[in-house]
Amino acid sequence: MTNQAVQEVKRTITLVRSDQAGELTLPLTITLPGEVEEFKEPEITVLEAMAKALSGELFVSFTLQQDTYYVVKETGLVEKASSKHFFSHLLTVEESRPGLEAQVDVEASFAGGWRAEPLNELEQTMTKLNGECQIRLNYTISREDALVAAKPTVSVLTESTAKSAAVETVRSHFKDDLDLSLPVSLSETPQGAIKATAYFINEKATSMCGWVKIEGDVVASIVYQRSDNILQKETFVFPIKEYIEHGEAKTGQEAKISGEAEILFNVPEADNKFVLRGLLSLKGTLTAIEKFDTSMRSQEDDLFLASHHFQPSHPHPHHKFKLEEVVGTGSSQTLVEQDIFFGRPVKFVREPVMARVRHLQHEIIHNKVIVRGILHKELFAVEAHTGAVFVHEVNEKFVHFVDVPGAAPGMRAHVDARVEYVRVRVNPDAVTAHQAAIIEIRVKVVGFIKKDPIPPHKPWPKPDHPQPVKPPRIYIVRSGDSVWKIANMFGVSMESIIAANQLKNPDLIYPGQKLIIPY
Repeated sequence: MTNQAVQEVKRTITLVRSDQAGELTLPLTITLPGEVEEFKEPEITVLEAMAKALSGELFVSFTLQQDTYYVVKETGLVEKASSKHFFSHLLTVEESRPGLEAQVDVEASFAGGWRAEPLNELEQTMTKLNGECQIRLNYTISREDALVAAKPTVSVLTESTAKSAAVETVRSHFKDDLDLSLPVSLSETPQGAIKATAYFINEKATSMCGWVKIEGDVVASIVYQRSDNILQKETFVFPIKEYIEHGEAKTGQEAKISGEAEILFNVPEADNKFVLRGLLSLKGTLTAIEKFDTSMRSQEDDLFLASHHFQPSHPHPHHKFKLEEVVGTGSSQTLVEQDIFFGRPVKFVREPVMARVRHLQHEIIHNKVIVRGILHKELFAVEAHTGAVFVHEVNEKFVHFVDVPGAAPGMRAHVDARVEYVRVRVNPDAVTAHQAAIIEIRVKVVGFIKKDPIPPHKPWPKPDHPQPVKPPRIYIVRSGDSVWKIANMFGVSMESIIAANQLKNPDLIYPGQKLIIPY
């Protein structure tokens, strides 16, 4: 057998440089008007989170919303006070440097100690509450690199040596700028100039033959001064569906998209009508999931990954990295329904409605992923008696199960949620409305494959020059161990351990059991 049986394939793959978690304890405070007789511990919601890679550090920022229910002593009524908190933090991450892709998931929970603070003489007309919030940060720093995969032809593979892993590879990138011309009609006559901002939400991209279909919503927020000198805010939603020509797009590829909307100026028209002019800058990636063989334990190596190139600025071009092995994917839709109480007579709710998913969390169980989130909506309702427009915010919690065969506790998941449809209908009583929303949830469950890259000039292992035989590795199972945990500890796949030990049920291992750990 010669090296002619080995086929070299070059692919661009996202390599994980660092995958860590950190914890923070942050102070919370809120000031309530009047004297409070009773109060509940606050509910904490993560609104937004972002991360940027710096040299040796990771910059993380996130916004929390704090909702506190309390009883006013004077009236005995239950009220809700909401406040937003913006936090930023620097984490020391040795592998971090500018140019790397950084992602962060933020989990927030109340840490206790919610208490009223003593007041001075000037503060007797209010109540101060202080406490602490526990923050858990799960972050990943990665970079796209071109790798060379050497995989044998079908004749070289055998049932005993083939160890395939599904890896997401990057096939191409695309970007485009779309012209925005958004007509809006304000409910009041603005006094002076208006200020308009926009952002892109509920984005979705679909790869087609030679084209990429882009869908989403551009949300334009306008702030202006009314005739009574009060600032008025109104929000308008514009559904977007565009097709971008891209020669490398193919059916079956996964398309990822992000966009930034910018309002450049506005054109006044008759009455209170304006046309907002701007740009929607889009950039995306086309990926595909391919199977490669990763045994690397004999002279008939099924796959060997070597770093094809690194930027000259990379300080350690041959340090370890991780590949994300795609265990499985799944998608599902969930219906969220609820009655909304306005507290005043309403004529109608302006549509389309601004709706997006916030505070997305997940938990992996066997063959399923539990997804939790909050459906956030801004409803612009028209009051029945005066015709005035007012904003009514609604947050609805939802829980949904997505089937992902092969998923197991201890793995990681990438979860994305998109509002596909939302409808609000005012009920006959005029003070309540029924809303129905459909949320599409997409999940990708991954595990890690640890690799040690070698310089690209090192030749592939030759089948006619046998490698020295290594003695078998034996591991004694401890309490709390699982096959996934042991595989992650030694940097091998779960399937290789299961095959080497002929485990009929991988979930039934016991302390003291001896397991062979393949190379």
